[in-house]
Amino acid sequence: MTDKSRHRILDWQIKRYKITRPFTIARGTKNTAEQIIVTLKQGDHIGRGACVPYRHNAETLESVAQQIETLRGGIENGLSIEDLQPRLSAGSARNALDCALWDLKSRQLGQPIWKIANIDAPIPRITATTLSVASPAEVGEQAQQLSAAPLLKLKLAGDDIDIKRIEVAIKNAPNAKFILDANESLTRKKLDALISNLDLDAISLIEQPVAAGRDEELSGFQEKHILCADESFHLAEDTAYLSKFYGAVNIKLDKTGGFTGALEAVKTAQRHNMTIMLGCMLGSSLAMAPAFLLAPFAQILDLDGPILLAQDDENGFTFDGSTMNPAFLWGHS
Repeated sequence: MTDKSRHRILDWQIKRYKITRPFTIARGTKNTAEQIIVTLKQGDHIGRGACVPYRHNAETLESVAQQIETLRGGIENGLSIEDLQPRLSAGSARNALDCALWDLKSRQLGQPIWKIANIDAPIPRITATTLSVASPAEVGEQAQQLSAAPLLKLKLAGDDIDIKRIEVAIKNAPNAKFILDANESLTRKKLDALISNLDLDAISLIEQPVAAGRDEELSGFQEKHILCADESFHLAEDTAYLSKFYGAVNIKLDKTGGFTGALEAVKTAQRHNMTIMLGCMLGSSLAMAPAFLLAPFAQILDLDGPILLAQDDENGFTFDGSTMNPAFLWGHS
């Protein structure tokens, strides 16, 4: 006789969220946030995980759903967190499944994930708040509205008016530190020109200035400590090479393939003395929650995705300005 308490039931759904305003980066504009939510039920316990397909890596909602389906049999018949890792390549599908398995484990053991993973308990943290690509006047308005924020992230376009965007943002939020996110839109020549005109005292990081795969263009850059690898960084094993050109890495669970891969990436970045930034795609609190538990290892958080949503998940994160308060919708017994 089959013990029903040992059998898992896997379900997934596509969920779309309206956002409060168009979100624009160098590669385009989003008007909605789309993610896949995986649910694992085993007996009386339910674990969940969420992922945002990474279109820059040719992922779609459909392709990620298909990947999840390929492991339905294994997951429902007891595939472990450890056994999942080699069965599926790092990416959004593995992220959702890995996080759902961690959440389920937490509830079955009756212990929060931070205890299971030997991480400090979650506390309120400062997160960056993002300014979309826009005209200098519009960027100035965004910065003025967020002038009390200690850390702002300004998206760049790689065009001739990026410097004006930066100048007006700093002018309208003079007490903030800035992350400049180029999303691969610069060349080394443009980066050098930008740096020569910047007040570096106001800049915390410059994210992914050049295209992924062209990182060697950054050789010899004098301000390596403020460069952060994002699109170039996916897995822990990328760190050794990228540490030649970047002083920081942006760890996102949709790239590392989940909480397990992100933990490994954190430890590897620490060994290479790199600044750790925890980032996100445009997603809900359920998608942010696993990354938030890694905050004790990070110097910079960029987990403001839920702020941009017109409606978030139930029991999601609350924000006091730039302060992100712990949520209890994932990884808590």
